[in-house]
Order: sequence, then structure tokens, then C-alpha cells
Amino acid sequence: MHLPSSWTRVLLLLLFCIVLAPMRIVRSDEDSLQGGPLTGMSTPPSQIGLGAEPLIGPLRVQTPGAIEKYAKFEVAFDVSTVATNPYFPYDPAAPSGVESGIGISVDALFLAPGESDWGRARVVPCFYYQPVEELGSGDSVALVPVGQADWRCRFSPDIVGVWQYKVRAQDAAGITETPPQQFTCVDSTRKGPVRVSPTDPRLFEFSDGTPFIYPLINVEDGNPFNSLARIRANIRKFGENGVRFVRWFPTGEGANYYIIPFGDDLRMSWVFGDGRTTITEVDRARGKKFSFSPYYYSAQDVQVIPGARYRLSFRAKVTGEKVLRAQIGYRSDLMLDICSSTSTYHESVGCHCDERNGDWQDYSLEFTNGSATRLNVALRGLYVSTDAPAPFNTPKDGQISIHSVRLQRDETGRGDWGPNLLSRSDPDTYSYVDQVNAARLDEVFRLSEQYGVYHKLTLFHKNDAVLNRFQADGSVGNWAQCSWGRCPNNFYSAEGQAARWYERAYTRYFIARWGYSPALHSLELGNENDLTTEAYNAGFALAEYVRSISPRPILMSNSFWGWFVASYWADPARGHLMDYADKHWYANPSGAGNGELISTIVNDSAANVRECWARFQAYRQQFNYRKPIVRGETGVASSGTQPQHPDIARDTQGVYYHKKLWAHVGAIGYQYDGEWYPHLLEVNHLWGMYAAYERFMAGEPVSNGRYQEIGTDLSADQQIVLTTTAGLLRAWGVRDASAGRVLLWIDNANHTWRNVVDGAAIPLASGDLAIQGLPQGAYTAEWWNTTTGTVIGSESYTVGEDGRLVLTISNLATDVALKLVRSADSPATPTAMPSNTPLPTNTPYPTATPMPTAMPSNTPLPTSTPYPTATPSPTPEVLVPRFQEPALWLKGFGAAPEAGGWTSQDKYPRFSADVNGDSRADVVGFGQDGVYVSLSTGGGLSSPRRWIAGYGYSGGWTSQDKYPRLLA
Repeated sequence: MHLPSSWTRVLLLLLFCIVLAPMRIVRSDEDSLQGGPLTGMSTPPSQIGLGAEPLIGPLRVQTPGAIEKYAKFEVAFDVSTVATNPYFPYDPAAPSGVESGIGISVDALFLAPGESDWGRARVVPCFYYQPVEELGSGDSVALVPVGQADWRCRFSPDIVGVWQYKVRAQDAAGITETPPQQFTCVDSTRKGPVRVSPTDPRLFEFSDGTPFIYPLINVEDGNPFNSLARIRANIRKFGENGVRFVRWFPTGEGANYYIIPFGDDLRMSWVFGDGRTTITEVDRARGKKFSFSPYYYSAQDVQVIPGARYRLSFRAKVTGEKVLRAQIGYRSDLMLDICSSTSTYHESVGCHCDERNGDWQDYSLEFTNGSATRLNVALRGLYVSTDAPAPFNTPKDGQISIHSVRLQRDETGRGDWGPNLLSRSDPDTYSYVDQVNAARLDEVFRLSEQYGVYHKLTLFHKNDAVLNRFQADGSVGNWAQCSWGRCPNNFYSAEGQAARWYERAYTRYFIARWGYSPALHSLELGNENDLTTEAYNAGFALAEYVRSISPRPILMSNSFWGWFVASYWADPARGHLMDYADKHWYANPSGAGNGELISTIVNDSAANVRECWARFQAYRQQFNYRKPIVRGETGVASSGTQPQHPDIARDTQGVYYHKKLWAHVGAIGYQYDGEWYPHLLEVNHLWGMYAAYERFMAGEPVSNGRYQEIGTDLSADQQIVLTTTAGLLRAWGVRDASAGRVLLWIDNANHTWRNVVDGAAIPLASGDLAIQGLPQGAYTAEWWNTTTGTVIGSESYTVGEDGRLVLTISNLATDVALKLVRSADSPATPTAMPSNTPLPTNTPYPTATPMPTAMPSNTPLPTSTPYPTATPSPTPEVLVPRFQEPALWLKGFGAAPEAGGWTSQDKYPRFSADVNGDSRADVVGFGQDGVYVSLSTGGGLSSPRRWIAGYGYSGGWTSQDKYPRLLA
């Protein structure tokens, strides 16, 4: 997580030229300024404490018209209720320490097409919602609360037809239900949520059966979601570059601290530093359990409307010589210094105490904004830390305690104060869901649905500074002190205890608001949970609860550091609650004395992936684990797990990332990436490698249950038999033997990131690769440039009774990929086609596509495609010849640049002849630097290969008139 740098703090001291009208200071005990569960929300008074059973207003559909299958259906409505906290569900018998009956449970019931029994309806929790508007532009764009809050229900239909729905609400006064309404779901091309494949449980796939084979990366490093502008730019970037599977923490643990809807310390949202949530001075008379103690730089920036009137309100207590300064816009004339009743130091250094405070007191500052579009709202703790400017950098005794901080706009100009514009501004973060942060997470999912990005998220921070204060009896006390990894801390509370209850309340809210979204891949309890029974119980309990309330099956997992916790993943009684396993496994040069914890394969990222594949295969066998396994985190570190090894930064072409990505071609069964340090992909503009990989994998039905790994490091018929003639070759892939399909990645194993950054001589690699276990028949081999993700040539082969196909690799500098597909209508013959297949050398991202052979300079031949023919087909009825429609067999030997640049039959003559005695018409061309031949397969033409270096234009054969070239 990134903390504010010293220069950032200096910038906070600058005085911006903002035109503001004078402010009005009010001290008040008005109920409208009180703290409590509703702080940080904007609940209209009409929704609170009416003393009657809930009243549900008219249902307002937010997504009118027919709803596509797997798209969002959303309805809004108002609820009048006696509940005092709409973030809590109704519970008449809450645990000790939790007030019973103060919440409300609002649910939507969705009855599928063709059903009439409401007992079979899907019950979906609904949620309290604060509307927002967009203010600002560019990097300063923000979502700002506006208007009155309401309730929302969201649902993604998965069945085409007419759905019925109704809304139900229950609070302490009773239960009520709306009459049924309906909407129509129509079919769509949306793939739906991700699930475990029913045909190959090692893999994920979309609900429509499309394989989900995208390697995971973590996006904590680099903070890509730390502003609305960054959210929008980076999710689009991920989606357009094939980065589909990301993991991050929308919690107090996360480096993307712009999005923390629930829980934890306030410091992440108030410039970090020495500002902290505390239990030292708490306003228990107002029902508070925590307070916030700010330091000098505690502030937030808020987008505002020029000319509008605003009110900053808060409740505070100041003791000793510390001073609280409330300040708007860095202005010295718009600040309020609050001292204790006994303070002397502040005035002794030439400052003035505007207010003196002996106990908890409400404060309100009203002002009219001038031309400013952005305001800095600061609650500065003076004499708290040494990093403040003089004279405020001398720490003094005392305490500053704050809660219930609000910035509101007069939305009508008549004193109608709107919702709170600040984010996470009350320290009792267990009691509400911050609506500003929730709106930001809405935007994440909205864009992710649009661009095809899927999120693996943690729900909680195991070291949550608030949840860990709740004792077993519900009281607030010290955080349990214990050793790392064996910590029965209060976060992992038991069933029926306060912390578990608060966690469950937020889980219900999370599922209600975001569970509909197909962009939510899966959830974890928290990142790297403790290795304790308490932690295991909490993880299983969360998964069970999510299953009980989710509108769709949401994948559930968890994470631990280092070990594959078999006692958890393979728990005989509760393991079924986990949809897949997760292992965090880093590498560093010295290891950890146990390869299970830290790998020592650091210099070869492809080999590191292969090691992980072998380890996951072993787990599958040893523990009979028949579910996906995901490497949730990895990286090559200097020591331990951080920081990233500095030498990788010298690999500006991204060989480290490229090789580990393409090594997945031979390890499709599981997920082996989980890179924790992707920032160099951004620095060096390398995100496009994921799009290249995605294009190669597109359309391959790898989750059908028939694909099996093959490789030069395996045995029996899974072995690719390697005969090396030069350098060091390796090849890993997968094979569907019944269909005759192969995906293969062929690599020069000496071309590693380490050798590249060290400037080592990397010999070219050559050799023969024999693929085994193939059904007889005719095959087409597509050769792919792994850098650009494009086809660079094709060959035709016939596999005989021995089931072998031999590829000859010549002078491979880096790597190449191959798709091999058997023709469904092609009869098997024992004749093998030529196997000499010169291969390209990959180039840095992005480049023009290198060709598979050394073609003449005027003839860069691209991917082979059908070549036009005119085959006579006499029809007895009319006794005249007929011809089939022309078909393009080969995009080559043509005059156009994209067809090779054969611009003159005089300079570059082309002929048709049978050159290999198979009674088929081949194409022969005399090019710039030799003779090129494209062999006919009877249904197409192979990519041209140079058969001889002579007879070319550059060799002096400049004219067919002077120097004729003929075939005989």
C-alpha cells in the first residue's frame, strides 16, 4: 500500500486561490447533527421511526424494456420503517453487544418463467442506496452523492421468458409485501457468470460453456483503481488487452484505498499518517463505540458546485494541549481552531483558540462556495506528529476525538441539506456501508461488465482495526495479541458473536448490491487468513451464508500464505463449500528451506509455471482434489515475498511476463500465474501480450473434459519426443486425442529473462518434435507469433497409423505457438507430409508479424488461406463444363503487397506444376532470392517455402525475356 510521500504533504500546505464567502460557526446539540448508526448516510427523515409496519412505495424500474439474459434488472423504491439502521438486517434476537430489532430486511422474490408457486421463487436481498451525480472532469472527475436515498434490488435473469417479482420488507413493526409485477428476459450473446466446468472440474468456464482460461493477475501493485479516472482508464485497458481475471482487496488492506465500502480504520481515507481510529475517548452518550483521532494532514478533497452553499458538521472532544483545526480550502480565514478548556500552548505560539472544548460538542460551519470546483476539507490534529509544519510539529499531551463528520450541500437554497459528500467519515465503520465508496465499486462492476473483466475479491481485512476490537461478549476492547499465523483474533469470531454478526450484515449488503454481476468471479473471506481452526470455521461459515442468500451461484474460495492447506480445501464435511482452492507461492533466490513455501526457480519464469503445474497435479492426486486450483499470488522477490527482484525491471521487453504467460498453453488444467507485481507491464506498455494469448486460445473447447497435457518433460504418449540438433528446445501443450486437436507452445529454453538482462549469448534452438497419440487423418497446423498473437503460416500434415506427427524446428530464437486441427472430413492415410517447418523469431510488442521462412524482400507472405481454383464439373444434362465458385486457397504469389508483391510475371514468374509426384497441382514461384514452392493438399495450399536459393531476381535473373525460367 502506498503512503503519502513527503512532497504530497508539502502540497497540502499550499494555499489555492479559491473564492469563498464567509462562513458561519454554529455549536449545536440538534438531533440532525447527532452520531449513531446513520452517520455517513443520508437517510430521509420520512424513512425513519414511523412506528408502523414497513410501507413500500411504488416500484420504479431502472432498466426499462426487455432484459437480456445475464444482464442487470434493477428496481428502486422507498421504504418507510421503524428501523434505525438500514444497513443491518432485521434480527429480533441479535448477539450480545448488538442491539436487537434496529434493522430491516428487504428482499425481492423472483419467480422464473413457467413457475406459479412463490415458494419456489429466488429470494434476493435488496439494499439501501444513495444516488450520485458526476462532477468534475479529467483526473478530477468524481461521483458525488445527491438527493434522497432509496432502496434497490438487482437481479440478472438466466432463463428466457416472463419473470414475476415482488418485494418484501420486515422490521420490528411487522412485514409487508408488494403485489407481483413482471419483466421479460430475452436471449443474448452474453456468456454469463463464471462457474466450475461440469465436464472438466479442473477448469472454469462461463455459464454458456465457453472456457474461462485467463491467467490471474493481482492489481494491488500500482493502485489502478485509486480515482474514478483511473478506474475508467484501467478497466478499459484491461478489457481491450485481454486482461480478464484480476484480484484485489476492496477493504482497508488494499492499495486501492479509494474503494473501501465497509469496516476498518478511517486513516486510509484521511491521508494515512498518524490519524487513527481509537477507543481512547468515545462518545458513549451518543451510542458510539469508536472515535477518530486526526493528525495534521487528515483531509479529503471533494468536488463541489460553484455558488452553492455548504455545511461542514462534526462532533468532537479535545483534551490537553492538542488542538483540532477544521479548515476549508486551505484558507486561513476559513478555519476553526478548537482547544481544550485548559489549553495554553496554542496561544503561547501566537495562535488563537476560536472555541474551547471541555466535553463532546457538535460544530457546524456554513459557507457559500465561490468559483471553486474542488474543495479540500481538513480536520487537522495540531501538536500530534513531528511531520507537521512549525509550530505544530511539537507533539503535546492530550487527545483529539471526532465522529459523525459530514459535508452537505443545500440542494434547494432553502436549507434542505442533502446527503453527506465525504467518504468514510465516521469511525464506527462496522455499522454502515459508505455510499461514496459503494458508488465507486458500482462503477468498477459496470465497466467490467462492458469490457469483460472478472474480479476475485476479498470481502474483509483479517486485521480490520474495528472488527478485531469486538470481544466475544460484544463489548469493545483490546485487539487480541498473538503470534502471526496462530492468531485467534476477534475477526474470526464464532457463530452468535458480534463481529461475526456485523460481518454477515455486510456480506448480505455486498451480495444484494454486487452479487448480480457476472463480473464478480469469486469471493474470499480475507487475504492470507490465519492457519487456525477459528479461521477455517469463519471461511466455511461465510461461504455457507453466501450460498443461502445469493441470487446466483457465486464462486467461493479463500487464501492462505504458502501452504496448500489440505485440511481446509479437502475437509470431508465442509470442503464442498469451497468451489476452488487457492495457493500463494512466491519465489526468491534463497528460498525458505521448504519448497512448498517459497520456490527457488527465479531465473526462468516459464519453468516456474511448470513447477507450479506439477505441484498442483500432485495435490490433485494426493488429496483427490477434483476442483480448480488457482495460484492466487506469486512473484520473484529479492527475499521473502517482497519487493520484486530489481533485475526484472531491466527486462524492458517483458520476457519474464511473456514466458510465464505462454507456459500456460501446456498447463490449461489449472491457474498458475497470480503475479503480484504487474506494474512493469504498465511501465513498458506490455499489456498487449494478454490479448495475443487470448487470440490464440479463442475458440478452443478446452473445458470439454478431453484435453490432456503433453510435453517434452512427460512420459508415455503424453511425451513430445524431442531430438535436439542445436540449442535447447522445450515444448508444452494440450491434446484432445479423440478430436485430433493440439495446442502447443515451443520455446527456446535458453531465452529466459535472466539471460536477456545479463546479456548472455543465447544460441538458436533446432530439433525435431514428435507429437504422439493422434488419430489418423489430415491435419492443418497454424503457426502463431506469440508476440503479436497472429497466424504467420500454416502447414498440412497427414498422420498415419502410428499416431505420430513430427515437427522440425529450425533456428528458433525465442518461442512460437502451434494450433493443430484434424480435418473432420479428411480420410486417414499413412503418408506423412514434409515436416521441415522453419519458424519465426518473436519481436518486441507491438511489431509487424515476422514470417515463418526467409521470403524474398518483395514477397512477405502472410497466413495461408484458400487459393482460387477452377475445377471442371461436367453436367450430363446440358453437356457443357461447369465450374465451382472460386475459393481463395493461398493469400500469396499475388501482385498486391498483402499477397506478396509478385508484381511482374517477367521478373517473378509463377507456374503450376506437380513437383512432388502426388498428382496435385503445386505452385512454383521464382522470387527475389530463390525458388518458392507451395504444395497442394487437394483442398488448399501450404505456405510457400524456399526450395533453392538460385534463379532469383537478385541473382541476376532480371527478365523472363533475357533469362527465361521454365519447368519441365
